[in-house]
Amino acid sequence: MKKYLIGTFLLFITFFSGVKIVEASEEIIVDFNYSIEKSEFTVGEKGKITVEPVYDVTPKGTFKTEKNEMVDLKEDGSFSLLKAGKTELRPSFTLTKESEQEIKEAYMKKQGIKNRRTEDYELVFSKELPSLPITVSELTKTRDISYNFKVDTTSLKVGEKGKLSVEPLYGVNPKGQFKPEKNDFIDLKEDGTFTALKAGKTELKPTFTISEESVKEIDAAYVAQLEKPEEGDTSFPMPTIQQRIPIEISNKEKEKTKVPINFNFTASPDSLAVDASGKLTLANLYGVTPKGTFKAEKNDFIDLKEDGTFTGLKAGKTELKPVFTLSNDSIKEIKEAYIKQENKTDLTVDDIEFVYPDVQQIVAINVTEKAVITPSSSTEKPSGTNKNLPKTSDSHSQSLVLLGVSTLVASVGALVIKRKLV
Repeated sequence: MKKYLIGTFLLFITFFSGVKIVEASEEIIVDFNYSIEKSEFTVGEKGKITVEPVYDVTPKGTFKTEKNEMVDLKEDGSFSLLKAGKTELRPSFTLTKESEQEIKEAYMKKQGIKNRRTEDYELVFSKELPSLPITVSELTKTRDISYNFKVDTTSLKVGEKGKLSVEPLYGVNPKGQFKPEKNDFIDLKEDGTFTALKAGKTELKPTFTISEESVKEIDAAYVAQLEKPEEGDTSFPMPTIQQRIPIEISNKEKEKTKVPINFNFTASPDSLAVDASGKLTLANLYGVTPKGTFKAEKNDFIDLKEDGTFTGLKAGKTELKPVFTLSNDSIKEIKEAYIKQENKTDLTVDDIEFVYPDVQQIVAINVTEKAVITPSSSTEKPSGTNKNLPKTSDSHSQSLVLLGVSTLVASVGALVIKRKLV
């Protein structure tokens, strides 16, 4: 009995040691809100259900298909009206796995939750399906008077303006006015002009009231194109929401400060012989030595390379029209020097745009013929030397003559002194 109890106890311990305690997932309640563009339709028309954002995330998924004698709902939310009468749409929407993940992440971000995982949460959907009432009327003989709007641009910067207009109907340009519309992003006026107010994405939902004059013109144009006009062919239905036009607005770019750049080239030398070389150099700009490359240039007289060196090819006078392109590093360095030297502390390097002249500078160059050097003959006397140099024997004779004259003078002097003493 004792062994049995011990065995049972060990089995009990072994069983429970393999059991993991799993915490229950926290629930996130999700109530879908649906919308349709209008609630009144005619037989044969189409509509679409839109799912509103959940925690700022646009849900992605599929609708449960639904069909009765009045309406046919598809997976993508589009539906067709089949029969006149009143009915309801009760949409059931299933999220994709990716969309569930996005909503969980958006929920956690909004709640400031950082130390949990998305796996710790479970989306719980309302079981009660919303009701979207729809009224469907019989199709009457009407002309298609749904307006088609166009805008000159759907992308603006803050402060810029655009223009909304109505496309022709049966060849007639409709006259009338728009209903003024204003939100945080855009301001639409009666004449169709609109102004961007704030960066972001928005929509224009224009409502246009046509003038009586235009109604008569369109009536006449419509009837004129019918083969057999009948009574009732000129009814004039107006859609509740006529069209949605997406508009994207970005922040206005700061106007750039234009700085003229005039290079000062120096040719060294500006006169050279054929086959001799020289170099173009540039003066400093705002205390900075420009770095970059020249555009190679060659004519009958001279050949200029990208590094600024040039070679004379043929004797004559010519001109160089150097084109110099600054390197990116040099552009940045010069802009920084400009900001510092001009004390433009409100500017950054990106706020500056260099402006270059069409012709940067004309440099005159003179190319001369090569100098011709003729070697001198070994027997030719040096120029300007006409005197004969004394020979060794002539020098010796001159020395003996001088010695004899000196002795004679000394003898005569002694004789004169002796006579005076007597």
